[in-house]
Amino acid sequence: MRRKITILSLSCAICFLAGCSSKNASPVDTLDNKGVIIEEMQDENNEAVSDTTQAEPDVNETSVEIDASRIIEDQSFEIQLNGWGDVRFVSCLPDDNISPLADVTFYLMEGDSVIYKMPSVYENDIRESGLVDGISFVAFKDINDDEKVEVIVGILYETGAGPQGVIPRTEVRIFEDNGDSFSYSKDLSEYVTGRIPDDGTIHDVYRNVTTYNLCNLDMEALYKDIKKIDNAKDFEGEWNATNCRTSVTASFSITDQNEYGFSFYGECYYYTHDGEISGKAYWVSDSMAICCQDDLDDTMSDGYMIFVLDGDHMYVRSDYGLGLMGMNVSPDHDYTRGEPVYINDNIAAETYTEDELSAIKELIGYDQYDFPFWYGTTDGCVTSSAKELYDGTECKYIECTIPTTAESYTAIITEDGRIYIMIYSYDTKSLYTNDPNWSSDELPEAIEG
Repeated sequence: MRRKITILSLSCAICFLAGCSSKNASPVDTLDNKGVIIEEMQDENNEAVSDTTQAEPDVNETSVEIDASRIIEDQSFEIQLNGWGDVRFVSCLPDDNISPLADVTFYLMEGDSVIYKMPSVYENDIRESGLVDGISFVAFKDINDDEKVEVIVGILYETGAGPQGVIPRTEVRIFEDNGDSFSYSKDLSEYVTGRIPDDGTIHDVYRNVTTYNLCNLDMEALYKDIKKIDNAKDFEGEWNATNCRTSVTASFSITDQNEYGFSFYGECYYYTHDGEISGKAYWVSDSMAICCQDDLDDTMSDGYMIFVLDGDHMYVRSDYGLGLMGMNVSPDHDYTRGEPVYINDNIAAETYTEDELSAIKELIGYDQYDFPFWYGTTDGCVTSSAKELYDGTECKYIECTIPTTAESYTAIITEDGRIYIMIYSYDTKSLYTNDPNWSSDELPEAIEG
């Protein structure tokens, strides 16, 4: 149901500028003259399934007054939106007078009237955590094959916690059109948010939506639909996993493509574990191929694996254990024939300064620095937070684990240059420090600052 809302200060001019640069447009998108990403043609082979959480529109029966000064002009757009007709999608800044944790809000306008408020994600539009820093993109695209575009927004927020607390992170929200209302697609939004980089773009959203949709395919039914395809898209070449960690990755070599399918060989890694899978895949469509256990050269378990080509990216999804895989090893990735992107490429620089790294190398020696310290920092799992020592000194507290190994470390670096590092290796632990007054074999106690 459409409800009319009064908007204050409408004499303020609203200038609608580009919300996404042209580099964020996918091959199936076009940018209109205001910079909005609008779907032009959806891939007919995109098998999309959306798990949507229904939400009631947060609009009162009575008129709601909105301060027009909160409108984010360069993230507000005129668009012909499904059955809503010609409307204006409006993004609004948080109302800091209500709460420092106030959230952004989104509306549809007809002329000078607001006809709909997009569903709230948080109760009363008050976030549970994180300070809103802005909006990075707004896009309109059909991502679930319902012949209606979804509204996709990227919200920048800061956690405010730890040394990386001021680094903006991206929270994705996807709203699906139900005809006379929208619903917040909670599962899909949280899935995408958890997998894109801090400075994620709409490209990252589309890739992860594809991955999410692949997880909902009925591969057994697809396998029964194998067919001959005379002009299939070109899968041949060397493919490397991208948008992943350097230690959780994979590669595929695809050869001998013909009207029935192609041959493949893949190597996959999960830290120190590895695996391989090889065989033949057969066409389901001109952009999708599938195989089962009977099509593999060797396998430890039964199941299916699909290959999907979407533009310059190939997506692979398989049943667990298919092929010869070590524990937690999987071929499930987004692949590129170009240079791969690794999400942990800058983790060392984000965690330590050059001076800190030099001091640590001198303190623990080259052998321990190479492994486990440097390998763990660049390829393991690292968390950093701000804490205080017993004497009130502020410090950086870093914890690092290396999955599949018994190696890890904890480091404390104070604002006055003291360093304490405990390296754990199997049943032993060793403390290194440059503090001449520290005599304990244990790390100093650190508490939340």
